[in-house]
Amino acid sequence: DAFRAAGGRFIWTLHNVISHEATFPAMEAEISGHIAARADVIHLHAAASIPEVTAVYPLPTDRIGISRHGNFTDLYPDDGLTRSEARHALGFDPDDDVILSLGMIRAYKGMDLLIRTTRDLLMDRPRLRLSLAGLGVVDPLAGIEPPLTLQEAARIRITKGFVDPADVQTHLRAADAVVLPYRSMLTSGSLLLALGFGVPVVIPAFGMVRAVMDGLDAGVTYPPDSGQAGLTAAVAQILRCKDEGRLPAMARNARARAEALDWPDFGPILRRALA
Repeated sequence: DAFRAAGGRFIWTLHNVISHEATFPAMEAEISGHIAARADVIHLHAAASIPEVTAVYPLPTDRIGISRHGNFTDLYPDDGLTRSEARHALGFDPDDDVILSLGMIRAYKGMDLLIRTTRDLLMDRPRLRLSLAGLGVVDPLAGIEPPLTLQEAARIRITKGFVDPADVQTHLRAADAVVLPYRSMLTSGSLLLALGFGVPVVIPAFGMVRAVMDGLDAGVTYPPDSGQAGLTAAVAQILRCKDEGRLPAMARNARARAEALDWPDFGPILRRALA
């Protein structure tokens, strides 16, 4: 209030509805409502995200500005690494079914759901491999009951720690699909990263995801409220797409979509705040 009273202008980019792993979500929602009421412009990456926010706290709709999330094409090294080379580097066999989750390992990202899905599918897909790569904020194996058998654990590769930008291509080139089983989200940079490397994506159909993926045959989306069953069905579906030989076309669609999503000029958002 003091900043605005002194002539300041305030733009708020909403990247999450509530902070991930918020300790006091009700208090944060109340504070966020006050912040929204004071913002000159509230920036969202997709109009479809507005109902997801307003279900938790109000937004002044006349001050919302939409400027989409762009791609990461050409921002990470991409040296023409082949799938065979990438899989050899990570210890995967050529005929493995490799699903990947790349990025920080946090509770809201549903890694425990993904591990349970892997366990459920291994009976029918014995060549399935799960690859998790990123800094571990939580232990993805915590709370898995019963504990993984030695055979199940051998099908899961966890690369703990920050993934060097030069190694991002290795993880993505080795994967048949990227799986992002968010429990909640407003914006996903990981989605755009995967599409930019031409990797099909399995992800819940939150608003921003629909804005990117609807009408695009580049992966599988599933209802955000469908939990473990929805995730398992979606991963099984992308593996059937592999069996049917559809992944190369999905990969081309993914790359084309990412290339079309360049970063727009943010100037109009700034001008609204200064008007």
